[in-house]
Amino acid sequence: MICYRSKYIHVIERHIQQCLNKLSDWADTNGFKFSSSKTVCIHFCRLHKLHQDPVLILNGSAIPVVEETKFLGIIFDRKLSCLPHIRHLKDKCTKALNLLRVVAHTTWGADQQTSIHLYRSLIRLKLGYGCVVYGSARGSYPTYASWIRFKIMHFVFALVPIKYRHLPVYLY
Repeated sequence: MICYRSKYIHVIERHIQQCLNKLSDWADTNGFKFSSSKTVCIHFCRLHKLHQDPVLILNGSAIPVVEETKFLGIIFDRKLSCLPHIRHLKDKCTKALNLLRVVAHTTWGADQQTSIHLYRSLIRLKLGYGCVVYGSARGSYPTYASWIRFKIMHFVFALVPIKYRHLPVYLY
Protein backbone atom coordinates (compact mmCIF):
# COMPACT_ATOMS: atom_id res chain seq x y z
CA MET A 1 0.00 0.00 0.00
CA ILE A 2 1.41 3.35 -1.03
CA CYS A 3 -0.23 6.50 0.34
CA TYR A 4 0.46 10.13 -0.42
CA ARG A 5 -1.46 13.26 0.51
CA SER A 6 -1.54 16.57 -1.34
CA LYS A 7 -3.98 19.16 -2.60
CA TYR A 8 -2.74 18.73 -6.16
CA ILE A 9 -3.24 15.55 -8.16
CA HIS A 10 -0.13 16.07 -10.33
CA VAL A 11 2.05 16.14 -7.19
CA ILE A 12 0.43 12.94 -5.92
CA GLU A 13 0.84 11.28 -9.31
CA ARG A 14 4.54 12.24 -9.59
CA HIS A 15 5.47 11.04 -6.08
CA ILE A 16 3.60 7.75 -6.32
CA GLN A 17 5.01 7.06 -9.79
CA GLN A 18 8.55 7.64 -8.45
CA CYS A 19 7.82 5.24 -5.61
CA LEU A 20 6.42 2.64 -8.03
CA ASN A 21 9.53 2.94 -10.19
CA LYS A 22 11.80 2.40 -7.17
CA LEU A 23 9.74 -0.60 -6.05
CA SER A 24 9.80 -2.07 -9.55
CA ASP A 25 13.59 -1.66 -9.76
CA TRP A 26 14.03 -3.24 -6.33
CA ALA A 27 11.76 -6.16 -7.31
CA ASP A 28 13.72 -6.73 -10.53
CA THR A 29 17.08 -6.81 -8.74
CA ASN A 30 15.82 -9.16 -6.02
CA GLY A 31 13.90 -11.57 -8.25
CA PHE A 32 10.36 -10.46 -7.39
CA LYS A 33 7.60 -9.37 -9.71
CA PHE A 34 4.50 -7.32 -9.02
CA SER A 35 1.34 -8.61 -10.65
CA SER A 36 -0.21 -5.89 -12.77
CA SER A 37 -3.56 -7.69 -12.76
CA LYS A 38 -3.78 -7.65 -8.94
CA THR A 39 -2.59 -4.08 -8.50
CA VAL A 40 -5.22 -1.34 -8.33
CA CYS A 41 -5.31 2.34 -7.51
CA ILE A 42 -7.99 3.97 -5.41
CA HIS A 43 -8.16 7.72 -5.02
CA PHE A 44 -9.52 8.56 -1.57
CA CYS A 45 -11.24 11.92 -1.79
CA ARG A 46 -14.31 13.49 -0.24
CA LEU A 47 -14.65 16.27 -2.79
CA HIS A 48 -18.01 16.43 -4.54
CA LYS A 49 -16.74 18.12 -7.68
CA LEU A 50 -15.31 16.11 -10.54
CA HIS A 51 -11.55 15.84 -10.60
CA GLN A 52 -8.93 13.89 -12.47
CA ASP A 53 -7.81 10.45 -11.34
CA PRO A 54 -4.08 9.70 -11.26
CA VAL A 55 -2.48 7.86 -14.17
CA LEU A 56 0.07 5.37 -12.80
CA ILE A 57 2.14 2.81 -14.69
CA LEU A 58 3.65 -0.42 -13.36
CA ASN A 59 5.68 -2.78 -15.57
CA GLY A 60 4.61 -0.91 -18.70
CA SER A 61 0.86 -1.19 -18.08
CA ALA A 62 -1.51 1.33 -16.57
CA ILE A 63 -2.84 0.63 -13.08
CA PRO A 64 -6.65 0.74 -13.12
CA VAL A 65 -8.41 3.24 -10.84
CA VAL A 66 -11.29 1.52 -9.01
CA GLU A 67 -14.21 2.70 -6.88
CA GLU A 68 -13.65 0.17 -4.10
CA THR A 69 -11.12 -2.49 -3.20
CA LYS A 70 -10.56 -5.12 -0.56
CA PHE A 71 -7.41 -4.82 1.55
CA LEU A 72 -6.73 -7.26 4.40
CA GLY A 73 -10.37 -8.34 4.38
CA ILE A 74 -11.85 -4.85 4.66
CA ILE A 75 -13.57 -3.19 1.70
CA PHE A 76 -12.53 0.43 1.23
CA ASP A 77 -14.38 2.84 -1.05
CA ARG A 78 -13.12 6.13 -2.41
CA LYS A 79 -15.15 8.24 0.05
CA LEU A 80 -13.93 6.18 3.05
CA SER A 81 -17.51 5.70 4.18
CA CYS A 82 -17.06 1.95 4.92
CA LEU A 83 -20.62 1.40 3.70
CA PRO A 84 -19.68 -1.37 1.18
CA HIS A 85 -17.83 -3.24 3.93
CA ILE A 86 -20.71 -2.89 6.38
CA ARG A 87 -23.21 -4.11 3.75
CA HIS A 88 -20.95 -7.07 2.95
CA LEU A 89 -20.64 -7.79 6.67
CA LYS A 90 -24.41 -7.65 7.10
CA ASP A 91 -24.91 -10.14 4.25
CA LYS A 92 -22.30 -12.56 5.62
CA CYS A 93 -23.63 -12.38 9.17
CA THR A 94 -27.23 -12.80 8.00
CA LYS A 95 -26.24 -16.01 6.21
CA ALA A 96 -24.41 -17.23 9.31
CA LEU A 97 -27.41 -16.36 11.48
CA ASN A 98 -29.71 -18.33 9.17
CA LEU A 99 -27.35 -21.29 9.49
CA LEU A 100 -27.40 -20.86 13.27
CA ARG A 101 -31.21 -20.83 13.24
CA VAL A 102 -31.28 -24.15 11.41
CA VAL A 103 -28.70 -25.78 13.68
CA ALA A 104 -30.27 -24.48 16.90
CA HIS A 105 -33.89 -25.37 16.24
CA THR A 106 -35.87 -25.38 19.50
CA THR A 107 -37.30 -28.90 19.20
CA TRP A 108 -34.50 -30.90 17.61
CA GLY A 109 -31.50 -28.58 17.35
CA ALA A 110 -28.31 -28.04 19.31
CA ASP A 111 -28.29 -26.88 22.92
CA GLN A 112 -27.62 -23.33 24.09
CA GLN A 113 -23.87 -23.78 24.72
CA THR A 114 -23.30 -25.17 21.24
CA SER A 115 -25.31 -22.32 19.75
CA ILE A 116 -23.23 -19.77 21.65
CA HIS A 117 -20.01 -21.44 20.48
CA LEU A 118 -21.28 -21.31 16.90
CA TYR A 119 -22.21 -17.65 17.35
CA ARG A 120 -18.73 -16.85 18.64
CA SER A 121 -16.99 -18.65 15.79
CA LEU A 122 -19.30 -17.68 12.90
CA ILE A 123 -20.57 -14.20 13.69
CA ARG A 124 -18.71 -12.47 16.50
CA LEU A 125 -15.31 -12.81 14.81
CA LYS A 126 -16.69 -11.26 11.62
CA LEU A 127 -18.17 -8.34 13.55
CA GLY A 128 -15.01 -7.81 15.58
CA TYR A 129 -12.51 -7.85 12.72
CA GLY A 130 -12.12 -4.33 11.39
CA CYS A 131 -14.55 -2.78 13.86
CA VAL A 132 -12.03 0.01 14.50
CA VAL A 133 -12.25 0.95 10.82
CA TYR A 134 -16.00 0.76 10.30
CA GLY A 135 -16.69 1.98 13.85
CA SER A 136 -15.34 5.37 12.81
CA ALA A 137 -17.79 5.63 9.91
CA ARG A 138 -20.70 8.05 9.76
CA GLY A 139 -23.18 7.71 12.61
CA SER A 140 -25.91 5.90 10.70
CA TYR A 141 -23.66 3.24 9.14
CA PRO A 142 -22.67 1.26 12.26
CA THR A 143 -26.38 0.72 12.91
CA TYR A 144 -26.12 -2.19 10.46
CA ALA A 145 -23.80 -3.91 12.94
CA SER A 146 -26.15 -3.00 15.78
CA TRP A 147 -29.04 -4.48 13.79
CA ILE A 148 -27.10 -7.74 13.37
CA ARG A 149 -26.29 -7.87 17.10
CA PHE A 150 -29.96 -7.21 17.95
CA LYS A 151 -31.11 -10.06 15.71
CA ILE A 152 -28.56 -12.38 17.31
CA MET A 153 -29.49 -11.43 20.86
CA HIS A 154 -33.18 -11.91 20.04
CA PHE A 155 -32.40 -15.32 18.59
CA VAL A 156 -30.16 -16.45 21.47
CA PHE A 157 -32.64 -15.38 24.13
CA ALA A 158 -35.36 -17.27 22.29
CA LEU A 159 -33.31 -20.43 22.93
CA VAL A 160 -33.29 -19.90 26.69
CA PRO A 161 -36.23 -21.48 28.55
CA ILE A 162 -38.61 -18.91 30.07
CA LYS A 163 -37.81 -19.81 33.70
CA TYR A 164 -34.08 -19.07 33.12
CA ARG A 165 -34.41 -15.80 31.15
CA HIS A 166 -33.58 -13.65 34.16
CA LEU A 167 -30.08 -15.21 34.35
CA PRO A 168 -27.24 -13.66 32.29
CA VAL A 169 -26.14 -15.24 29.03
CA TYR A 170 -22.47 -14.64 28.34
CA LEU A 171 -21.87 -14.20 24.63
CA TYR A 172 -18.44 -12.62 24.96
